[in-house]
Amino acid sequence: MTISLAIYQSDHIAQRFTTVGYIMAMIAFFSMAMLPRAKYLEGLVLNILATCLGSALSLLAMYCGIKARQHTTTPDLTASYNGPQAAVCAIWFFCTQWVAGTLRAKVPVLQNCVYMFSVMTMITMTYAPRFHTMVQAISLVVELLEIFLIAFGIATGVSLLIFPMTTRMVLFRKQTAYFAALRDFVARQSAYYQALGTSEPPVSGQTAGEGDVEKRPFPEREALFESLNQLIALHMELYTDTISAKREVAHGKLNADDLHQLFRAFRTILTPMAGIKTIIHLFDGVDLEKPTVQREKGLRSDPRVAHQRELRHFWSHVMSEMGEPFREIEQVIDEGLQHAAAVLEYMPNENKKPDVESQRPGSPTFADFMGRKIRAFRGRQSELLSTCIEENEGVTSASNLKYAYVFFQAKNLMSTVATAVYELVLFADSKREDGTMQRKRLVFPRTHHFTSHLQHLTSEQPDIHASQAADLTETGCQGKKTTRIKLHDHHHLPPQNTWERYTDHLRAVSRLLRSKESAFGLRMALAASTVGILAYLEKTWTFYYQQRLIWPLIVILVAMNVASGESTFKLAAQIMGATAAMGTCYLCWYIVDGKPAGVLVLTWLAFFCLSYGFIKIPKLFAVWLCILVPIVAIIGIALQSEKLGHDTIVATGQDDYPVYLSAPYRLLSVLAGAFIAYVWTLFPYPITDRGLLGDKLGDILVLLAQFHDCGHSIASLKLRGPVPGEGMMTLDSPTNTSGGVAGRLARTQERLFQQIMTLIPPSRMHALFQRFDVPVGGRFPVGSYMSIMQEAVSIMNYINLLIYSTRSWPSLSHSSTSTMVLASVSTHSRRMTSALLLLSASIKHGTPLPPYYQAPTAVDFSLLWNEELRAQAPPPPAQTGDEEAVQCSWATVQMVTDASNAALARMIRQVRDLVGEVNFDSEGGMNSVLVGTRE
Repeated sequence: MTISLAIYQSDHIAQRFTTVGYIMAMIAFFSMAMLPRAKYLEGLVLNILATCLGSALSLLAMYCGIKARQHTTTPDLTASYNGPQAAVCAIWFFCTQWVAGTLRAKVPVLQNCVYMFSVMTMITMTYAPRFHTMVQAISLVVELLEIFLIAFGIATGVSLLIFPMTTRMVLFRKQTAYFAALRDFVARQSAYYQALGTSEPPVSGQTAGEGDVEKRPFPEREALFESLNQLIALHMELYTDTISAKREVAHGKLNADDLHQLFRAFRTILTPMAGIKTIIHLFDGVDLEKPTVQREKGLRSDPRVAHQRELRHFWSHVMSEMGEPFREIEQVIDEGLQHAAAVLEYMPNENKKPDVESQRPGSPTFADFMGRKIRAFRGRQSELLSTCIEENEGVTSASNLKYAYVFFQAKNLMSTVATAVYELVLFADSKREDGTMQRKRLVFPRTHHFTSHLQHLTSEQPDIHASQAADLTETGCQGKKTTRIKLHDHHHLPPQNTWERYTDHLRAVSRLLRSKESAFGLRMALAASTVGILAYLEKTWTFYYQQRLIWPLIVILVAMNVASGESTFKLAAQIMGATAAMGTCYLCWYIVDGKPAGVLVLTWLAFFCLSYGFIKIPKLFAVWLCILVPIVAIIGIALQSEKLGHDTIVATGQDDYPVYLSAPYRLLSVLAGAFIAYVWTLFPYPITDRGLLGDKLGDILVLLAQFHDCGHSIASLKLRGPVPGEGMMTLDSPTNTSGGVAGRLARTQERLFQQIMTLIPPSRMHALFQRFDVPVGGRFPVGSYMSIMQEAVSIMNYINLLIYSTRSWPSLSHSSTSTMVLASVSTHSRRMTSALLLLSASIKHGTPLPPYYQAPTAVDFSLLWNEELRAQAPPPPAQTGDEEAVQCSWATVQMVTDASNAALARMIRQVRDLVGEVNFDSEGGMNSVLVGTRE
């Protein structure tokens, strides 16, 4: 930005661009030169295309306006203002801003290039009524196009030559931090298990302040949750950075495919790590079989509370028995992470000299050592479980089977994490053996990396209706029949003839015009027209040009928001920021007495502080822009006046003020733009963050219902065995390209998972900004909404763990017990899917729940574990690998089913508190009659 202002001191530049050259600094800021190279170059291409498109439309609008002037005036009439020309240009101005606002809301990733398009069209179409010939119009468009391209060139030079930063540099720093976060999680998990083995676990169903035993703080648990949350947040950052790094030309060792495989390895490790929540919730005393409302009302009278106290010693003994093998495998996992990081050069390798006998991380034989340790850990499962049963003979068999699956799940999670780390170790060793890590080379992206990115751009904001309309494959009861389910249109039957099929596509136009994105574009166009109309009225068009009212238009362009709460917060921040910017301009100008060299140095310092704030808090882009606009306008116009002279500026028709007057005038114009944007956000009715939070949460639950059903279909299909004619079920790759049931299910669950993850961050932002909504009526129950979203995220994590676990599952032996349990699980899954869809409609539309609506009854796994416990009775028979895998599979299914059911029960209670239920029960009098109201 400083270079863009300094270049104006050149006589050639000053004479070429006269009074619009200072806009170059604004365009340079919009170019985002501080972004990594791949992201910047990607944005540069889009910005150039948007600028060229804006230039072409500007010429078309000017041509239409000039033709309107020619058709409504006689050749001998020389009046400057022409009403028809102004009206035509105003219509073009309104329509282009409407389209730009709609596109900005529809595809937020194109925000910067929309800014370029809008700035170009705003300047040209508000200046268009002044032109009599196309020569004048073309001259302005060419001048602006040169300004834009010079700004792009300056930003490109700064991005590539001055402290260049590649996406790979950012990615590698985050990957190094990710390795450290994984090791930290393993250490905290070890501390958590040790704490469980040395202390008495809390009583199931106990809540704070209830029960005979006071609930004690558990710092190891809190530390583990904190580490897991940090790991998940870092993983989401790796996802976006990996996509950009794969499209970058670089000089390095790992190519795009290697980065993709490394990210998949990280995800493979994180998924079972996130499954620790199922263990934590059970150990915290959450009764997975009893709804929360029942626990709160009948805790003291529940006989199971006393029974849970008898099991405390059993829990502690199980944890103490598992502690030693867990510590051994956790140490191996930590060493495996060290080995992979050292071989891939994310951390120094202590074993630089090859030693074939060494078993330390970094040595060539470490992978064999780790494989032996993992096999030894798996072999101790039967021994550990039989020992626990022998030493707890006083505990009833029902108690044993109640917690047998907990043992299998804890062991399975640890074994799965170890296996995932082992696969990462093998990947790192393969890169060392094939010579990838020996030297650097030029790395080029492949074509499919760009084509997949284009698809990513179009699906950045998931359309919930498109998701519902997508083909979803559901396996039949016997795994032989598949059914495609599509969203039905309740207003139209399927088209039957050519005319119906053709006109069916035209309905997309009406859907777009009545969409929320189009409504935002209309608000944005109306806000811009509030200021832009001054350029088209005979009594004000000269005032618009004299006072350079393009600056309020630029502020409106950036300050417009969909939600009122966010707009209220940003309006306050913009007022303070713009006022501070005016004071900064006084300092930059008068400290050096208006000398251009000194002013540019101090302005660079101000831009540096501004850029630092933008990098630290990029979500406040509109606030930083409202600080930048006064600085560029005040300093840029002042430097322009110093260079061209006061008389030259006045001769162009623009007013020229000294800095002490120009600064408050520009401040008022910026604040006026921010206030107009705020008014049109609230008028004619506000779109509150509270309402958007409910809509987003309803969409999340719809996608979660589909994701839940898809996950259980995957698990059922894997347990039942391959579908005839399709071969084995393979879901190792989330982008499975097979055309069978397995491939379609894998692609569907991956798409649904990404859509849910895309909706979660904006939902949390709405929950944050809702406190700034205008307080009307009672308080907003944000706690209930956040609790519902937290339960939804928990269910998603459980299902994600279930899907991942299917990779290592064997086919189910078709015994009567297992078949009956599997049928019960399938029935329970369908009821949960129905419940999630019902809750989604209630949250999104405020409809009350059915009377006495409860979560489905938990699945009874007792028959299954009775067989397992009898098989483990001393002396236990030798187990095969498939038998152990079947036990782990059923343990995962039960843990996920019970945990999801408990989360759903808590969610139903929260939704009932929000929307009420249909209840005409007269036993309690009038107070018990509820029709969609809150008690």
